Amino acid sequence: MKSAVRSSSVLAAVRWPAAALDSVLGAIFLVAGLWSSLRSFAGPTNFYDEGILLSGANSILLGAAPHSDFYANYPPGVFLIIAALWKVAPISVLSVRAFALALRLATGILSGLIAGSCTGKRFSWITCGLVVLWLSDLALSPWPWMVGSFTALLFVWLLTTALSKQHTAAWIGSGLAWGGLLCIRHDLFVYVSVGIALMALFWMLRDRASCHEAVNSLWKLPLPAFLVERHQGAVVLCLAAPFLAIAMLARGRRFIANVPAVGLVLVMSLSVLPQLLGRNDQAHTIGSVTPALILLSALGERMSFRSSALTGRLGWMLGTALLLALPMVKDFHLRGPIHARLDWRSRDGGLAWDERVDPGHSEALKFIAQHSSPDEPIFVGTFEHRWAFVNAADLYFLSDRRGATRYMQFDPGLVTRREVQEEMISQMEQKRTRVVVLSQCCPISEEPNASMAEGSDLLDRYLATRYRLIDQVGVYRLLLRSRD
Repeated sequence: MKSAVRSSSVLAAVRWPAAALDSVLGAIFLVAGLWSSLRSFAGPTNFYDEGILLSGANSILLGAAPHSDFYANYPPGVFLIIAALWKVAPISVLSVRAFALALRLATGILSGLIAGSCTGKRFSWITCGLVVLWLSDLALSPWPWMVGSFTALLFVWLLTTALSKQHTAAWIGSGLAWGGLLCIRHDLFVYVSVGIALMALFWMLRDRASCHEAVNSLWKLPLPAFLVERHQGAVVLCLAAPFLAIAMLARGRRFIANVPAVGLVLVMSLSVLPQLLGRNDQAHTIGSVTPALILLSALGERMSFRSSALTGRLGWMLGTALLLALPMVKDFHLRGPIHARLDWRSRDGGLAWDERVDPGHSEALKFIAQHSSPDEPIFVGTFEHRWAFVNAADLYFLSDRRGATRYMQFDPGLVTRREVQEEMISQMEQKRTRVVVLSQCCPISEEPNASMAEGSDLLDRYLATRYRLIDQVGVYRLLLRSRD
């Protein structure tokens, strides 16, 4: 008995330096990530991506239903969340950004819990800090992918808890989180569901066949792109994570404390790959990096705790932290406090406009207020709808108006189609829409794909014959319906 107590004390003393370094480095990364996120809290509003979320949620408050009353390429979950938030908080972009900040911190905390579970700890501070630091590169808004990622991580953590502790509440919570994911990102739900089914099949067959030798060569996968840039580093992290997870699972309980946790994070790391490979820009790449950070930081911590020498323990911990944080630290700048005058009671929050729509943005809102009643729908389009790429979707939210058509957001290859334009014209005629605002914020796609193709000019000809130009201010043309 005394020997066991002495052994436990020695083990605790051996692990203490690495655990302390984990806490210190994690706290540094966490503070840096939160500070950077707070800096973007008062940044200019994004007229399209953020405007889609704001205008969709505002339409729900005005009585519209997602998909039936307005087009959206996301499930209704994120719009309903924002609309519910505005029931208890001011209807302002600031409330939404505060929620996004809390969501970013919660994602880091969940990641720390999952990584800690993988290594037999309660919490991994270094994982939590790294996740928040990496996510600080993204604009501060509750993007559906990030809300979906948080929900998927919540599902992973609750399911891991249910499997290890057999808590009824954890089983129920994991089921609710799984269903909630379907309401937020249906694509991620499908990927996670298929991955879990395959993982369950693998666990059923793992005693019959071993893949240890096949994956052992991937155990120390070299990742030179870590030292390049955030974008390239995130790509390599995401692509390497599934292989490292398989290698960790092949080692089994001799190496990891919680096999189901690693298996479920493996499913997550595979589920984000379609998002990463579908649009490989920096925002979509970094938005997919959280599962990779969980696995890699857990791996580094496990190797640190397994090392018998103090230099080995500290070396693994420092090496993991520097390797994963270097792409973020490279271009990280600490700036002074926010000096903007934030107004929680105004819809725009007192924030500056996006520079692409700033010229004439205030005048466009005044025009809408002067020429339409609060219950009257408006239409926000572009100068040429045969080349339409995106539109100033935030105007619906900022003006507190419903859309005259289902298509408040423009997607390439959608509103350029003749049948869609015919539907839009029919809806505008039914509602006898008076106010039309056209913008030239992003008129033409520059992406090398079919979004650059020319579409129908039917809607352009309709607007030219049924509406007259009242004024042109900045990047906006302000139109009113001609007398019938």
